[in-house]
Parts: sequence; C-alpha cells; structure tokens
Amino acid sequence: VNETSGALARSDAAAAHFAMDRAWMRLAVHIRAEHKALFPAVLADRPGLADLIQALRADHDYFMETLARLLGRLRGPDADFAAIAAAFASVGERLQTHNQLEESEVYPLAGDDPALAARLSAELAFLPERYRT
Repeated sequence: VNETSGALARSDAAAAHFAMDRAWMRLAVHIRAEHKALFPAVLADRPGLADLIQALRADHDYFMETLARLLGRLRGPDADFAAIAAAFASVGERLQTHNQLEESEVYPLAGDDPALAARLSAELAFLPERYRT
C-alpha cells in the first residue's frame, strides 16, 4: 500500500501499476480463500450470519472491481494520479473497516479447526511466486 501510494505521489505510472497489481493479486487470493473455505465453514455452523457474510462479499466485489478499474486508469495516457490516489486511499479505508469486522465477527468462529486451516493454506498457496515479496 505504501509503495503504491508513493508511486502515485511521484506520478510514476509503471511503479504504481506494479505495486497496485501486486496488492490486488494478494487481496484476490485472500478473498478466494475466504469464499472457498472460511465463509462456507462459518455459514455451516452459523447460518444466521448469512447477511454479514453477504456484506463482506459485497466489500470483496468492491475491492476487486475498484482496483481493476484503477489499474486500467494507470495504463491510460492521461492518468489522473491525484484521483487514482484518492480512490486507492478510499479502498484502503474501507478495507480497514472490513478487516476489523472480519477479525471480530468471523475469524473467531473458525476456531482451531485443523481441516479448515489446511483448506485455507491450500487456497493461499495459489499466490503466484512473483507476488510473494
């Protein structure tokens, strides 16, 4: 995030694109793990949390769609770095609120289930090597 923000402040489209793309991919892999492993496990035990999980999924859609759109804008010849930086910061703010909600309401429900931990680890392993650093 800091790398992306710094590149946007310098109006360095290539560096901003590289950093934002890496953040987008890492977030995508994290989201996929939640959708494929965590959320189904939580909903199986707590079906009453369907509305909460749906709201978290809507946030995930917002993050992915917004970052994809910003990456496209960085490729344009007349990238508005200030507007892109503001939109990127907005994603970061919403992500903080989102993470607090997940950490307080969803993650504790996963408990110490070794099978779930293994499924989550397997999903997180899908991160391509070039995005790991």
